[in-house]
Amino acid sequence: MIKRIHKYEQIKEDILKEISSGKFKPGDKIYSENELISMYNVSSTTVVKALNDLIVEGYVVRKQGKGSYVRKNLTFQPVKFSERFKKGTLKNDSIEDKITFVWYPDVEDEKINSIVKELNEKEKSNLICVTQIGFLNNEIWKLQNRYFINVDLDENIINSIEKGESVSKILKLDRSDLSYPMDMKIFCDKFDPSKKLDEILKNKGINISNISDNNVFKIKKIIYKDGYNIFEIEDSYYVGKYYRFDITTRE
Repeated sequence: MIKRIHKYEQIKEDILKEISSGKFKPGDKIYSENELISMYNVSSTTVVKALNDLIVEGYVVRKQGKGSYVRKNLTFQPVKFSERFKKGTLKNDSIEDKITFVWYPDVEDEKINSIVKELNEKEKSNLICVTQIGFLNNEIWKLQNRYFINVDLDENIINSIEKGESVSKILKLDRSDLSYPMDMKIFCDKFDPSKKLDEILKNKGINISNISDNNVFKIKKIIYKDGYNIFEIEDSYYVGKYYRFDITTRE
């Protein structure tokens, strides 16, 4: 079955391709609403939807009475990011498992400083974390920490998350994380949890020796829902023995 592409999505894709190719550079004015209506033979509603999405996602800004422009501080480079288990890691008799839990970080803990310093002062008390630990044959291969700001989670939502429901689905994020503007860093580091997370892991009887005794891949993502405001920070660890990442860019 061929997936139907909505007109506004096609307009967005075409404009992003022209930004990527350099036709529209940071600070350049892009097509006007009337030009897009004529080019695609669509209604003004469709064009406004496409432009608003580009604004919300952080690629374009609108100047009252002047039109829409590529963000001046936009660094746009197509990146292909893939992740997977290493070849030969998963076997027919391999046992996969995971646990998920929600907790409230101590913002005064020095190990949380790298998270807290990204936030505005008023938001610090509203920081929550969803931690998911992936196991392969009873050894940890992933410890993922997703920090959210100003998200209200009642007991029912927390129970659903801890039973394995998709966090993005529960929080009604309408796109995958990778479709939002983000800053991402990948590097090798020692697993060094905050005091509170360390206590939680010990209380749950989770053996972290294979992740704490080795250098691991650490991924830090800062994700912006509207191009400017942070709504999620991910600070996660992956054991290189089991997992690999491939990142390629186009010059």
